[in-house]
Amino acid sequence: MPWRTLTAVFWQDVHYAFRRLRGNWTFTFVVALTPALGTGANTAMFSILNAVLLRPLPLKNPDRLLMLWTAFPAAGVNEDRTSGLNVEDLTRESRSFEDVGIADPVTITLTGGPEATRVSAAAASANLFPLLGVAPAIGRTYTPEDEQRRERVVVLSFGFWQRQFGASLNVVNQTVEIDGATAAIIGVMPADFSFPDKQAQLWFPPTILPSWDSRREQRDENDWLVIARLRGGVTVRQARSELAAGAGRLAASYPKANRGLQLRAVPLLAQMTGEQTPVTLMVLFAAVGCVLLIACLSVANLLLARSAARSREIALHTAHCTRCQPFAACAPVACGKYITGCPRRWFGLGLCSIEYRGCLVDGAAQYSAAG
Repeated sequence: MPWRTLTAVFWQDVHYAFRRLRGNWTFTFVVALTPALGTGANTAMFSILNAVLLRPLPLKNPDRLLMLWTAFPAAGVNEDRTSGLNVEDLTRESRSFEDVGIADPVTITLTGGPEATRVSAAAASANLFPLLGVAPAIGRTYTPEDEQRRERVVVLSFGFWQRQFGASLNVVNQTVEIDGATAAIIGVMPADFSFPDKQAQLWFPPTILPSWDSRREQRDENDWLVIARLRGGVTVRQARSELAAGAGRLAASYPKANRGLQLRAVPLLAQMTGEQTPVTLMVLFAAVGCVLLIACLSVANLLLARSAARSREIALHTAHCTRCQPFAACAPVACGKYITGCPRRWFGLGLCSIEYRGCLVDGAAQYSAAG
């Protein structure tokens, strides 16, 4: 048969299929909506799963990072910050950690503009950025030497740089006024970096804080969030054992400030998502997967029932069709499966071939006889 004739027959079949679908809007709507709801639920759940568990943190070897917490179980305190003096002792004695950094989320006031603006920031030790394995997008981060000299320098977040400086590449060496004192901008962090929380807009050395001297001399002032990186070959269990021994030594050496002290290590990912979140998300993902499976089976049952009801019509249509038209009777069902967006489209076509195998055999016989 010429190509033009085949094309004409094809479009005739498509027209017939859509006319059949249009003739029963209720059936078409149910068949389209059922798998669409199942697919939508799966897509939404997978997006959450990907964002929380599958997409890696924008840090170097994030599975080696631990948050360290002070706990006083007798006082009902399970996760508290740590004093600077305790951090210094732990860092000096530790054999499990490659490096230990500190940070303190604070709120500062940007002055020098038309009006003062309150901004979330973080006083962070100079080793925090290399510890996390993150390099600035522009410029540099401050060094231990900057920290020791109490240099008034700041590193901006990517969002703050875009909003306040119009994403200018010449932002380095410009200044901002923080609480009435000028600080030099030395760098901009990448867009996906946020620590210790997503609200932090800039980072600066803790030594420029007015309270730095008094805070570092008080062992009972738990001011600092502590993050540590494990040494190669060291497990979380080993680090926790070392922390337990270190907490015992601190409690014995400084009983007034550290009576009942415990030190706890929590993997960074678990700290961000919660200990039970991964299991909960996987269970929910499996549940919505079952919903999609039920939706697909429901549509298949509807199509089978509709095919059984139209068996006489199909037989009459097949009896009068040409050699290239035995598929016309199946087209509404096949198109219906494709319109639904069901991931098992091949299954819908398989149903067509099973339901109307008589039509296909007759059509093939007519084609052979004509050939």
